[in-house]
This record gives sequence, C-alpha cells and structure tokens, in this order.
Amino acid sequence: MVNGFIVLAGAGLFLYVVFTVSYIDKKMSKQERDIEEVKSLLKVVIKEQHSKESTGKE
Repeated sequence: MVNGFIVLAGAGLFLYVVFTVSYIDKKMSKQERDIEEVKSLLKVVIKEQHSKESTGKE
C-alpha cells in the first residue's frame, strides 16, 4: 500500500518536473525570438538615424 503510494507520488513529481521544464523551455525560446526581433528593429532604427545624420535631415 505504502509502496504504491510512493510510486504514484514519484511518477506525479516526475511528470510535474517534465511539464515544468517543457513550459520554461518554450518561454525561453519565445523570449530568444523576441530578443532577435528587437535587435533587428534596433539595427533598422540605427541605420535610419545614421542616414538622417549624414544627410542633415531631422
């Protein structure tokens, strides 16, 4: 009886850890994509700023 409970508790804990790690991994990959998007947007803004400075426009 006690052994069965320990096995079920262990299995539940294992599944909890697996799903938690999977969730965190998905969040991190989304965050990495967002960071790359922000980097590319910043590059565009910096290029525009340099082109405005070189032409003297505001």
